[in-house]
Amino acid sequence: MSAFERLDAWKVCHELVLALHRFIKSLPDSQQDDALICDVMRAAILATAKIARGSGTHHRRMFQRCVDLAAGQLGELGYHLMMAREFGVLPPEKWKEFDALRGRAVFYTFKLYISLGVSPDAGTSPDTEGEGVRDP
Repeated sequence: MSAFERLDAWKVCHELVLALHRFIKSLPDSQQDDALICDVMRAAILATAKIARGSGTHHRRMFQRCVDLAAGQLGELGYHLMMAREFGVLPPEKWKEFDALRGRAVFYTFKLYISLGVSPDAGTSPDTEGEGVRDP
């Protein structure tokens, strides 16, 4: 078992990817390659992959950065899911299911982020971390 497979954040993100994949495979072939559907899967997979990547590093700061990027991907996924619902690609009941799973993924991802020793409101910019520069 890989290190990332033991992380709750990764487990929930992976569960979300699998649920989205099952739904997408149930769509007509003409909708499966729609750009929005591709964006949904890309954001979900990237969030999961960032956590896996971070867990494989030997530097806490790099792991933190990867988890932070995963949280950003989950935010992007939320927008893509909302647009899929508004465009009629995603039925409201499926949107509720996926958004609830995404919410759990966000919760566990931030929990992991905090456990790595960084406050979510620390205020330092990722590009200038450690240089004493604060976000406006």
